Amino acid sequence: MDLSSDDQTKMYFYENRLQTFVGWPFEEGCICTPENMAKAGFIHTPSDNSPDIAQCFFCLKELEGWEPEDDPEKEHKTHSPTCDFILLKKTVDSLTVEEFLKLQKERQKFIIVSMNSLTDNLVTLFYIELYTIHSVSKQLHSLQQHKN
Repeated sequence: MDLSSDDQTKMYFYENRLQTFVGWPFEEGCICTPENMAKAGFIHTPSDNSPDIAQCFFCLKELEGWEPEDDPEKEHKTHSPTCDFILLKKTVDSLTVEEFLKLQKERQKFIIVSMNSLTDNLVTLFYIELYTIHSVSKQLHSLQQHKN
């Protein structure tokens, strides 16, 4: 998902977030309905193994394992207490241009942190792979010496 695309900027608006909740497993008689999820800033990002994954479009926090009685706003505040979107005291429509730009600046920080985390994970995987290759190479060399 391109986090800097217009599609992601559209997610500032409730109606666009709500449209992502097609196939959401919790509808009526639940607190975590698509409407409440979208109000709390979440978009539905299901996978084959986890149909209930939701991600805040702003702070990028992913949550899964939702229960019918879970309150999306409370869960969001609990798991991402520094998310500026969930802490907003007014609707996006009522923000001034300056407020919106400040909010967007904060969102970019979350995106950068997310990308740094991904980069760190890739570097870690690279070193694990390198270590594995080195270990196997040493073992092969040792076996060849014992064979001769």
